[in-house]
Amino acid sequence: MADDDQNNGVLEKEFEKIVKDCVEKSKTQPNRSSLIASIFYISVLLLIGLPIWYRTTTPERWSLPDISRLMVRSQTLTHYYKISIVGLESTEELFKNIDLRNYLDSNHRTRISFDNSLSFRQEWSVRYAFNDELSAIKSMNNHNDQFVLNELDQSLSAKNIQSINSIMFYILPKDIHTDRFLHVGRYRSYFIDLNHMNNICGQIDIVECLGEQINRQVHQVQLLVTRFYSHQADKQEQNIVLLMARDFDFLFDIIYEEDHIGKNLDLNERKNRHRRLIKQIDELLERFYTHRFSFSQYFRINFITQVLHYVFPSDNFIQSKLSSKSNSSRMERLLPLSSMDSILNRIETSRVEHYNDRSYHFVLYVRSSSLPKMKFFNEQNQNTSNLITTPFRGSILIVNDDEDLFNGFRQLIRSFLYLPDHCEVIGEFFTQLEIESIVHALVQKHIHETLKSLESIEKLLNKVSNMVIEEKIANRIHDSLEMSMKAAELLNMNGDISESYEKSWLAYSFSEQAFYDPSLLSLLYFPDDQKYAIYLPLFLPISIPLLHNIFHLFKMFKNRKTIENKDKQE
Repeated sequence: MADDDQNNGVLEKEFEKIVKDCVEKSKTQPNRSSLIASIFYISVLLLIGLPIWYRTTTPERWSLPDISRLMVRSQTLTHYYKISIVGLESTEELFKNIDLRNYLDSNHRTRISFDNSLSFRQEWSVRYAFNDELSAIKSMNNHNDQFVLNELDQSLSAKNIQSINSIMFYILPKDIHTDRFLHVGRYRSYFIDLNHMNNICGQIDIVECLGEQINRQVHQVQLLVTRFYSHQADKQEQNIVLLMARDFDFLFDIIYEEDHIGKNLDLNERKNRHRRLIKQIDELLERFYTHRFSFSQYFRINFITQVLHYVFPSDNFIQSKLSSKSNSSRMERLLPLSSMDSILNRIETSRVEHYNDRSYHFVLYVRSSSLPKMKFFNEQNQNTSNLITTPFRGSILIVNDDEDLFNGFRQLIRSFLYLPDHCEVIGEFFTQLEIESIVHALVQKHIHETLKSLESIEKLLNKVSNMVIEEKIANRIHDSLEMSMKAAELLNMNGDISESYEKSWLAYSFSEQAFYDPSLLSLLYFPDDQKYAIYLPLFLPISIPLLHNIFHLFKMFKNRKTIENKDKQE
């Protein structure tokens, strides 16, 4: 019996030792299935998970150009002008004793605008007339010795002597007498009558006097560029946006006063009246088209006419807005500008919806023949006018007679292009030099806006490092930069304003397309802290057991090395 108890005690001690060894091994060695699972998960993570994660989270980003090149180029942009002073005398006595070119070149070679935003460079040349120019002026002298400068201007322009972006000063022969010292041509020409030189110069040196008079006219041309480019605020800025877009609609919104006061309308009379007005508009546009030179090369205007019927709620709506200062004895009604808000609201609500971003509305309010003339009245300065500009891309013209339509449209066009109120050439909408001055300003505006768009894209991409840049976007940005650089080079080197405009406009278009391309924001881009706040609750429960098994795996290898070292020592 004692032997049995002794045997039982030995067995219990051996069992306890075995259990203790198992516990010790379980602490130092992980479970075999857990170990296999850990190794499997780690292998999948390294071999499959990480490559897939890298491929799916790394955005497609094509290389972009260095925008700083355009930034530096835009700051050194210069507008080049080639200015020729031509003596139309058949002899070579005119410039024999004067050195006009050296005076102009030494005193007026460059110019900077008052706000330092524009830089100009003039290349002066003084020469005698070519044979084609001499033949042109001889053909203008008829038997009655009457000299027509307009015909000479057109003839000289047709000779292809005047290059793009050139300014020509023709000094007339002394046997030709005009009524003043300087005449402005319709194209790129100025005509100087030296018979008025004594009245202009007095005791001043002829070289200095003639040089300063010529330079003053060149300065006036360049002031048009500065005036257009440096204008930044209010309504006219909207016109600049349309001109930069190049292609836009010009709508004639016609309102007949007769429709709102007539009780018994004759439909035939109404139809004939509308046909007469449409015919007048067609003649006006035909005259505009024949006077606009290469205007269509730079701007594409689609003229559209539409009639607005029954715009105002009652027959006496306009009559109730008239100023108390309307003078019946003068047969003139005055519509104060302070009452225009309600009138504009009625006009805008009755208008057919149109693409407003690319349209300009010109309202023609045709006065009834049975009522006195009407004009807008400014209460502040007491001035009257039949044309006003509305707050958003529009104008209103009160048409009292046929002359109002032509004069009002011409005044509107010059205001729309931000030109002075009156053209120096009688009967013209503008001169070719005026149009090319606007194009000069538009080229620099295109380059400036292109730079702004490209800089914005660059800042956005630097801020959002995982934003996708597709190949087409990268190509547009590259093309935009290169065309802007080429436009700046053309403007600065040889003054080819036409080609420079084409390239600057394409660069501007490509930059706008790249900036507003939906692919830049086709994905949702969140800050990293927000992404971590979403990912951690999802992956933390999975990662903790995996990290725990990795820890045990590391510990197992460490203990194995320790055991092997002990066995070697024993």
